[in-house]
Amino acid sequence: MAAPTLSLSLITLDAGSSATLQHQLRDALRRRILGGEFPPGSRLPATRSLRRALGIGRNTVLNAYEQLVAEGYLSSRRGSGTFVSDDLPDARLRATSAHDRIAAARHATPVSSGARQLRVATLDSTPPRSAPWPFQPCIPSAAEFPLSEWESLRRRVLNSRGERLLQAGDPAGDRALREVIAVHLRDYRGVRCSAGQIVITAGAQHAFNLILASSAQRGGRVWIEDPGYGGFRAAAHAAGAALVPRPVDAEGLALPDRVPEHPPKLIYVTPSRQFPLGVTMSLRRRLALLEFAERTGAWVIEDDYDSEHRYFGRPLPALQGLGENARVIYVGTFTKTIYPSLRLGFLVAPLSLTEDFVRMRAVSDTHSPSIDQAVLAEFIGGGHYARHLRRMQTLYGERLQVLRSEMSRLMGGLTRMEPVNAGLSVVGWLPPGADDAVWSANAAAKGVDVPPLSSYRMKVRLRPGAVFGFAAFPPALIRRSAERLAAAWAG
Repeated sequence: MAAPTLSLSLITLDAGSSATLQHQLRDALRRRILGGEFPPGSRLPATRSLRRALGIGRNTVLNAYEQLVAEGYLSSRRGSGTFVSDDLPDARLRATSAHDRIAAARHATPVSSGARQLRVATLDSTPPRSAPWPFQPCIPSAAEFPLSEWESLRRRVLNSRGERLLQAGDPAGDRALREVIAVHLRDYRGVRCSAGQIVITAGAQHAFNLILASSAQRGGRVWIEDPGYGGFRAAAHAAGAALVPRPVDAEGLALPDRVPEHPPKLIYVTPSRQFPLGVTMSLRRRLALLEFAERTGAWVIEDDYDSEHRYFGRPLPALQGLGENARVIYVGTFTKTIYPSLRLGFLVAPLSLTEDFVRMRAVSDTHSPSIDQAVLAEFIGGGHYARHLRRMQTLYGERLQVLRSEMSRLMGGLTRMEPVNAGLSVVGWLPPGADDAVWSANAAAKGVDVPPLSSYRMKVRLRPGAVFGFAAFPPALIRRSAERLAAAWAG
């Protein structure tokens, strides 16, 4: 099959730059090759086509191509064209370019210890796309959100309270919003709370930052699930915490037989549906975790990131609701149930910590947008939120079945999907001995986003696998994408 010709439409050159057009073109091509955007074997446009597209001289293009051929990034085949080299050894991937020198200078710049920690943290740095690639995990379907209802509520809110909502808000969050969230959590998740224990945040990640800043001493031990969510890991790195990975078994985060000499200050868990494995923490393990926290004085962070999406069976109540005096800080978000750009979430704090979190919120970014909070309060209080969740449960359940059916039909025994009854993602196990990072890269070359399971680990050894999202993708797109993935993994 003929090699695909790359589109270089996103390359721009600056005639006013101190760098020559030839050097700009060379560096732009090199960056895309090293970044994986131009995979090995891809054909570059003919020099004449590129000259016309960029409005530059043919010699400028020829010289840039020739220099990259000399450096080994490109290969020229007589009568066929210019291609990205099939042989890019590790030493060449570390070649110094203008981009590399900028990165090196950045690392030489004096920064805080928290910023240095953040540089080594695992956090998805993929630039936002106009639409998610299939099968990007943990993305809800924005196309199915009842936008007309939302906008109608916004108009109503602005007509009745517009002038007041333009003023500064309460750092703890809109009172009406906190009250309807408290009712929803008590009814649907068994959370023991009042509105006074809720602090509105700019999503779950912001909640983690507040908790770590308020509760974790620099260098203090924080237990995390391994494998686990990279967003919390990144926040803990930035806070200067000493991360202690704990393995996950069939019952959830594994606890030691005895209290260690240096117990943790914080324990981060996703008990309703462990990310990324999908395990539900057993009741026995939940009670043992609460007892362990009570004995050691640790605070448990319960990330209930996608418990609202359940397709059959009854969920266990939230960990937070299992004890009268549970040492649990409950974190929730609306970005997984409404739409991703709505940066609103919340934490439910024990009464002894609530004031600390509100003060920290006041000095970090004051408060969340008042208008969005007021609209969300109407959306939940008027029953729109519950109806939307019920509709999405049906829709996402159907999409999950389409994904499972297509993967079984196209892959056979190549990929076995884990049973799942809730959430927005599912693990697909790969053949023993497979390098899941390589398989993931092969999928990305076909426009399919299935992160490797190994990217979520710290120390634990894992079977090779990939994480598949399904909620944001209609059945026709799931089928087309599954076919592309089958072609990518056929070899």
